[in-house]
Order: sequence, then C-alpha cells, then structure tokens
Amino acid sequence: MRKIYKLTDEGLVRMREIASRPVMFLPGGRPMFNPQQEANDFWKDLGKKGGFEWDTVGPAAGKGHEYFEAEESPAAAGRAGQEDKTSKCWMTEKCSRPADTRLCAPNGRIIGPYCREHAEAAVVEYRKKLGEIWSIEKAEIR
Repeated sequence: MRKIYKLTDEGLVRMREIASRPVMFLPGGRPMFNPQQEANDFWKDLGKKGGFEWDTVGPAAGKGHEYFEAEESPAAAGRAGQEDKTSKCWMTEKCSRPADTRLCAPNGRIIGPYCREHAEAAVVEYRKKLGEIWSIEKAEIR
C-alpha cells in the first residue's frame, strides 16, 4: 500500500548535500564517488528506518518538497497489525489456491507470494503493459 511520508530536516539537509556535491574525477575518468549510488544508499537507509520500500519512492502530488510517496514495506505492514499473507495469494482475497510462487522484477525486486496461475497472468500483463520481462520463482510456504 502506498503511503505519504515526510522527510525530517536532517533528511532534507543530507539529500541536498548529496545533490549539490561536485563530482571530482580520478585520472582515467572515473568519479571519486558515485552520486547515484550515494542517493540510493540514502533512500535504502531511510526506507529501513521509515518502513517503506526505497525503490518505490516518488513525489507526493500536491504536497511540499519534503513529502514523498512510497510502498509500505511488508514488515512494516505486518507491524501495523495487518493480516499476514505469506500463505495466501496476494492477487485477490478470494483466491484459495496455495501461494507457492513469487514474481521477480527486472531490477531484482521480489514480490509475492502468488498462486501459480495469478503469477503467470501477471508476467503476461507486465510484458504487455510495461514491456518488461518478469520471471517466476518458487516460494517457500510458511
């Protein structure tokens, strides 16, 4: 579920530092540091602390620059008292088939579990709508 989060003053300062830091290059053309990797690390750390998936962050429409939207992490959702869906298909509440597969995104992110039928349907839909090739892997049933 997408939620709106707010950066702290310290978070805003750190983000501005990363964005405004000049890139110095070593002999041979390699940068001394990778600004993209540093920004990704910032969001990863913030996601762990804030309970959201760092690679789903986007601007919060109609809000100030300190606000952003992101998918709540499954662990945070569980802590919030939501039902644990580890053994049920995530696609629909009415699905009674065993959730024995997970979807693997092109960026390596894994979501699920899903029943085999819903996972296969999602792979086809993502290929049609997004042009991305997702894969399916076996999930442990808890």
